[in-house]
Amino acid sequence: MSIFVSILFRKTITYLVILLAFVLGAGGSLLMAQVPTGSIVGTVVDQQGLPVEAVTVTLTNQGTNYVYNAVTASNGGYQFRSIGDGMYLVSASKEGFKNAAVQNIKLDAATEYSVPPIKLEVGTKTETVTVEGGAEVVNTTSTNCRVWIAILWRC
Repeated sequence: MSIFVSILFRKTITYLVILLAFVLGAGGSLLMAQVPTGSIVGTVVDQQGLPVEAVTVTLTNQGTNYVYNAVTASNGGYQFRSIGDGMYLVSASKEGFKNAAVQNIKLDAATEYSVPPIKLEVGTKTETVTVEGGAEVVNTTSTNCRVWIAILWRC
């Protein structure tokens, strides 16, 4: 009887370990996919299309007026990660250039919106160049797009 209990105990432990691995592995990734945040990334360039370093980039949620700040890297790139979904305004400013902004950027949860390059023009910071960003986002991170492409492809 003790051998039977020992084997039963080992099998039970084995099944519990497998279940725990599934919950922590696959279950954890399923929970991560449900996070209601996305990302906004982009670059800032000058009139010749060259990257501009040390530009102050401000991201403003147009619904809540919550503000995020970043500074461009040497490649002119900036990024805002783990941002809640909503409509946003991205503005860029640097001494010796006119301010530039892209408004009406629609960010959905679990997506990455790539803002078209923001072009800074030489001028004073009191002038602002504004661009509408209302174009639809090409979702490069969600597998749902692949499903729709597959469905449309069959038609």
